[in-house]
Amino acid sequence: MRQSWVVVGLVVSCTGATPAGSGETSSGGGGSGSDADSASAGSSSTAGSGDSGADGSAHVVGVVEKGPFILGSSVTLALLDDGGSPTGLSFPAQVTDDRGSYAVDLPGTLAAASASGFAYDEVGGALSGAPIQLDAVVVVEGPALEQRINVLTDLQADRARALIAAGTAPASALDQAQDELVAALPIGVGYVPTAAFETLGVYGDGDLDNAYVVAVGAAALQAAHEQAGEGDASAQLQALVNATAIDLADDGALQPQRAQIWHLAGQHVDTTLVLANLQSHAQQLGVPFSAPPLAAMFDHDDDGVDDELDNCVGVVNPDQADANGDGEGDACANCSDPSLPDGDGDGIREPCDNCMSPNVDQVDGDDDGIGNACDSCPMTPEGESGPCCDPRAAASWCREPDGAIPNTGCNDGPGGFTCNGLVDLGLNGYGDDCIGGCFGYGATCVGAGAFPARTVATGSSCDDGEACCSKYCTVGANTCGNGDGYVAPPTCLQYYPDGEAPTGLETLGICVDTTQGPCAAPGATGRICAG
Repeated sequence: MRQSWVVVGLVVSCTGATPAGSGETSSGGGGSGSDADSASAGSSSTAGSGDSGADGSAHVVGVVEKGPFILGSSVTLALLDDGGSPTGLSFPAQVTDDRGSYAVDLPGTLAAASASGFAYDEVGGALSGAPIQLDAVVVVEGPALEQRINVLTDLQADRARALIAAGTAPASALDQAQDELVAALPIGVGYVPTAAFETLGVYGDGDLDNAYVVAVGAAALQAAHEQAGEGDASAQLQALVNATAIDLADDGALQPQRAQIWHLAGQHVDTTLVLANLQSHAQQLGVPFSAPPLAAMFDHDDDGVDDELDNCVGVVNPDQADANGDGEGDACANCSDPSLPDGDGDGIREPCDNCMSPNVDQVDGDDDGIGNACDSCPMTPEGESGPCCDPRAAASWCREPDGAIPNTGCNDGPGGFTCNGLVDLGLNGYGDDCIGGCFGYGATCVGAGAFPARTVATGSSCDDGEACCSKYCTVGANTCGNGDGYVAPPTCLQYYPDGEAPTGLETLGICVDTTQGPCAAPGATGRICAG
């Protein structure tokens, strides 16, 4: 049953002063009871029309969490009319502690809030490098209300506003938007939260419902970090959350490719690390933290059994067979034996490891038994035609031909080539100076001294000591060219050492200088010497 509501679209921005008229709360982002008690204590006691105070206002308190927004952020609630359109009236409040606490008196029953502030990143274990914006939609039905703002209320907001504009009652619009979001988002392994999104918190009561909000936030951050690489993930997080909310707005469903982004990110979330980071941050803030059963929200081996219950995490075993009843699934019966080899040192013992290259998460995007780290075509099962990412595939330029991930480029990760999101496919010329990297099919940046120098500059030159663009080639085929002023013709050098190439990339090479420089060493292979 839904409790009291406010329709809020929230923006939090850093500000140094407390806005006039805003209230403060000493309760932070703890259990749901603490904020509600504070709200009751601070609300107007005079009677008025309906359930509001004498002046028609309600005292709203809560917390802003992605993890918590920090002290000095602000929350602005803007009143909406019955159709969900802005009235032009807005009411600011200031976040009063590093738990994201805020309070404000709202003279109305329907509002939109918008928030942008720095927040704790529970995947990276540090504050965000840039402000994060969150939205929410809520309906006030009494003189006091607890309103949490979190990633779930943000993902729900656009759809709820669209339903309200179409004539759905606000409370019903929120219920419908919540149900649709849970059904559309591939997080939770079938779990359906029993409480309304605005009552859930990162630093909540540690139950399954609160595990759900932590899981969705962690998955969004995981996807953002994977896209950002070593850089700050704030922009990528904002882009994913915004795009997902907009995608849901029209019909409450997600496009398959966006659902896949969430699904793969969920498979990569390190639940132990996330909970450890949240616990550490709670200690810094001096607040209690009840760790929710986060593992119950993920299914890392994608066998339909959540990690909390799975008796063999990392190996697909939907039947959960356990012949000797020792709690370890038959599929993993031999994998925990410490005497078994672990050739790649990733903690997954043979024969359960799906790739003999470090891949703790054992992700297998096409379920063909070959882990993505070793799969030259990680989105298509072995032997089937479909999207692939061989950098020599001139016909497709490494694009996914079915359009599911348009303009997908090749990325050379620790385990080999994988499909690497949307990239600039502008081709840098073969042999050009390597400025800002070489993006697109046929061009890759190689280290200084690895590409042949030219005696005559033809276009851009690649001189001794410069990093330049080379191209991928097929070992044994004359595809690197000859002459054109080079001191020595480029040679197609085998890219992977013997026995280490992902399936299908055994003859992959890279055009480099094998007469001098790092690639001239005996036994050199392109992946090592070309930088």
